[in-house]
Formats: sequence, C-alpha cells, structure tokens
Amino acid sequence: PLMVRVGSTLAERYGGEVTYLNVMPEHYEHGHLAHARQVQIEALSRHTSLVPYRTELLRSDDALAALVERSRTLDLLVVGSVRPGPLRGGGVGTFSALVAQQAHCSVVIVRASSSLDRILPSQAEGLLELGRNMASREEPGEAR
Repeated sequence: PLMVRVGSTLAERYGGEVTYLNVMPEHYEHGHLAHARQVQIEALSRHTSLVPYRTELLRSDDALAALVERSRTLDLLVVGSVRPGPLRGGGVGTFSALVAQQAHCSVVIVRASSSLDRILPSQAEGLLELGRNMASREEPGEAR
C-alpha cells in the first residue's frame, strides 16, 4: 500500500528506519490476531527498500491512546484512512484525524485506496519537502 511506500521512501531518503505498528485489543479474539498477522505480512511483502524495518504489536483497548503515546518516540507517523461515508464530505476518517490532532510527532494520512501512480508532481514534491523540513530539525540517522 501507499503507506508502506511513503514511510520507506522518507526513511530511505533521510537515513531512518520503518516500524510497522499494529494495535490489537488487550483481550483479542482469534480473528483479531489473524487480521493483525495478515496486515503485517502484507506490509512486509511490499517493503522493497533496503531501509531497516521492524514490526511492533501494541496491545490496547484504546488504539488512539496507544498510537498517541507511541508517537512520543517517533519522528513521523504514517496512518491510513478509509474514505468517510458519502454524507461526511471529502475529509479524512475520524480516527485518522484524531491521531493527527493528538500525536506528538508529524502525521501523514494516506487513503487506503491511494496510489502513487496518480499523485500530482506538486503533491509528491510537497511530501518530499515535509521530509526535508523534518530532516533539517534532526541529526542524520534519527528519523524513524
């Protein structure tokens, strides 16, 4: 997915690493674990860059609080968003918007159905500029 490409491209450009996070409920059911494994397998299968990566499973009944807390140690958090229902307009999903508002680091929100093949050059340059701005505020190798 685009989230993997965005994260690994920025990490590669600025000497960082990628951590694939997945949040599961404290008392998960077998279906939650199977879904979490599938999400991790898909992300790892699309991680084609040479950037170091790891996976991390957070267990919490409050996914928002878990991601906000974890964001304290990140430089950038890339989250996915599903398109909101037809009555909500063209904004991002509620969960993604709340993560962006509360996180302690910069957040990039990527639509699950997005593709870099259709991204406008000006949008791509804006994303790279975000990465440049982040890199100018940190020492090489600190990007996560």
